[in-house]
Amino acid sequence: MASTIGSISLFGDELLLKLPVLSLSPVLAVLGGMVFLVKAGMLSGSFYFSAAACFATAVLMALFPSIGLFLFGFVSAACFFIPGLKYYRQRRQSQP
Repeated sequence: MASTIGSISLFGDELLLKLPVLSLSPVLAVLGGMVFLVKAGMLSGSFYFSAAACFATAVLMALFPSIGLFLFGFVSAACFFIPGLKYYRQRRQSQP
């Protein structure tokens, strides 16, 4: 919930500061990294890798703004898909 509020607030800040749309988009990757950091603390330490990937993506988004949103989408998708696949397979193996 906090990440969603942060994202919406970020878009509002761009509007108030009269910045181009999505000019602060690297901050979205930082917010995503914070989400995975909290998940790592509460669920499984393996989410620390996802958090690190999101933080690294924020830097890359700032360095390469032309492909920044693509990078963010790709990394975010991988950070959700890989653990989901892992837990899906574990559940399938545990069922008779």
